[in-house]
Amino acid sequence: MLDLNHLLLFVASVSPVIVLIRTARNAALNRGWWLAAIAVLIVTALAWLLSPDRAGYIGAGAWLALLLLPMVGLRQATEAVAVQRFSTARWILGLLRFLHPSRALRDERDLLRALQLAQRGSIIEADAILQSLSRQDGVIGRRATAWRFFIHGEWENLRAWSERNIPRLGLGEDATLLPLYFRSLGELGQRDELVRQCSGRISSLLSSVQYQSAFLLSLLTVLSFCGRGDAVERILQTRLRRLPERVKNYWLATSQSAAAPLSAPNESTVDRLAHAVLRRHGSILPAQNFRATPAVIVIILLNVIVFLVEVSLGGSMNPLVLHRLGALEPTFVLQAGQYWRLLSATFLHYGPLHLFVNVYALYVLGPALETSFGTLRFTICYFLSGLGSSAGVVALWRFGLTQTESLVGASGAVMGVVGAWAAFLALHRHVPMARRRFVNIVLIIVIQTAFDFSTPQISLGAHLCGLTSGLILGLLLAPRRDLI
Repeated sequence: MLDLNHLLLFVASVSPVIVLIRTARNAALNRGWWLAAIAVLIVTALAWLLSPDRAGYIGAGAWLALLLLPMVGLRQATEAVAVQRFSTARWILGLLRFLHPSRALRDERDLLRALQLAQRGSIIEADAILQSLSRQDGVIGRRATAWRFFIHGEWENLRAWSERNIPRLGLGEDATLLPLYFRSLGELGQRDELVRQCSGRISSLLSSVQYQSAFLLSLLTVLSFCGRGDAVERILQTRLRRLPERVKNYWLATSQSAAAPLSAPNESTVDRLAHAVLRRHGSILPAQNFRATPAVIVIILLNVIVFLVEVSLGGSMNPLVLHRLGALEPTFVLQAGQYWRLLSATFLHYGPLHLFVNVYALYVLGPALETSFGTLRFTICYFLSGLGSSAGVVALWRFGLTQTESLVGASGAVMGVVGAWAAFLALHRHVPMARRRFVNIVLIIVIQTAFDFSTPQISLGAHLCGLTSGLILGLLLAPRRDLI
């Protein structure tokens, strides 16, 4: 049985290390995250020394309070700002200051207060707050300066300031400034420059979910000022649907009034972006709900239904019940010809924790792959990866390389999804977004392998066979079209 304390101890030990690695390049800008990650590691280490049987729970509590909740909260606050819900963002940051106290959060709340006042028409009061904040060095000072130009409609000043403070390539230190810069170019009628600047950064904006709001706002700006009304309407149906109606009407009106022609290369670029949006290309406009990814939701439901059947027949941890329902038992597969166990075992789970881990992994990884591959290809990849995982375990058992007598779980198929993602990104390795995501996939594989080695109850062979099957299937089935 999977030990929950062991699982949580692994999470509480590995997650802070990942945070430290990811923020190493800008340690000064991420001082609060460094301190929080180190605090989680210290708490976890002390808990392990003093109470090993409870160390996982204690470390996971510190991880939840100091890292996970602040990360989720900041992401929600960023999305609220993107749709101009400044009061909601301030409320979220007000809660986070108790978990993640820092001057940056206080200053961010002051900035949002100014934007909230400006939204209500109190421009003079908002300007006073922004002017005070703009005297600071760092991210808050730059944001305050840019927003000050924005609320006054000083587009030429915003453009000039942006070109002095935002690198000509890449995202710079603060991707939230890019949509403001792009807006200034559009308002000044510099549409060709707008397309060049935005298209050169799209892959970087797509490289992480944390930039998705900035990406959608940038895409909305380009397509609006370039007169692609249909694509603008589609973007406004994504998470930007929560924008105030007057803002939506502004973008729709802008898209209808754009008339000046673009240069031929930029016209082609905008056409490709609009086409990708209208086709809901998964890599440029990710699905916002499960309606666009039916295979994922059906597979999750099948796993849950089968688990309920296990419980109703005598318990999900009852070996006899698992045997009757089709646990993978190499002896019965090879000697009794019960090959159906190769597939049935991928829908059985040993306890609710086992089910949750696999279903959650599919929930996180599945939708993006299905959107990029298409429902049919994703379904084929998932089921054949599960079969490949099961067949691999039987083969390893036949040659004496594993002692597994009974195996259940969807993790082999889920690792197949990881392998297919790796194959898809490898085929598109020339795109910066793909390279960044490929590194993330490799990190997932390394972490999973390390966890398998540290947990005897987990079948490393099943995971590696599923991963290999998914990698091969991904290379065979992955679409060859460009990501954007």
